[in-house]
Amino acid sequence: MANFLQGKGYLIHAVLTTLAEEAMLILVVSLGLPLLGINVPSWGLVLLILALATYAFISYRIGQRTLRKKALVGIDSLVGACGRSTSPLKLEGYIRVQGELWKARATIPIDKGEEVIVTGKDDLLLLVSPARKEPDSA
Repeated sequence: MANFLQGKGYLIHAVLTTLAEEAMLILVVSLGLPLLGINVPSWGLVLLILALATYAFISYRIGQRTLRKKALVGIDSLVGACGRSTSPLKLEGYIRVQGELWKARATIPIDKGEEVIVTGKDDLLLLVSPARKEPDSA
């Protein structure tokens, strides 16, 4: 579904839904409102359709831009981030990354409070390794 809404599929979806909305507007204004004693002139219907088309165009542009953006949050954005272990990681434990607590797995034991780097993910489990400390040059 996400790939469908990325390219031409999104354009086709936007055009079809806009046409369906405008057809419903025409039906309601030309058939439904007269039953209630409300008559809308033709120029009023044209203005309503133009307003709806303008709204649909603006929504399409904003939506397309949003769909193209890379996710700024979520587990994928944590790969490469630094964190700190909140429990000893013998095999699995917990780390704090960007203020959030995550379950993590390390290939080597990591002590509590040690700085780590997120190297990957496995579903909702972060894969980490100890952060390399630069030796003092003094």
